[in-house]
Amino acid sequence: MAEMIDLMSFEASQLWDFMARLDTEKWSRPSACAGWTVGDVLAHLTQGARTWSAAITRATAGDANPPAGEQTLRPGERGSEATAQRAIAFRQGMGEAELLHAFAEYSRT
Repeated sequence: MAEMIDLMSFEASQLWDFMARLDTEKWSRPSACAGWTVGDVLAHLTQGARTWSAAITRATAGDANPPAGEQTLRPGERGSEATAQRAIAFRQGMGEAELLHAFAEYSRT
């Protein structure tokens, strides 16, 4: 497990370094994900890191419930569209430096 954590930390720092070198125009370029910019993808990863960190923290305290205000998906239900829209709105609500800071904070926890 320690090796996996070290690997993920290394990969997160490499991604942070790559994104920090991009200018604003490159953050806005389309990514390989249809309808998403490069910055949207980083916002999605940032939100994922925040969500999983909170879920693991709750689970280790014995709480297996979804986060406050959210519901567990029903069998066959997908949360992809809502997740995508949240990531795009998250990215649009901040600048590149603020998003990089959030990514660094949540990818270390």
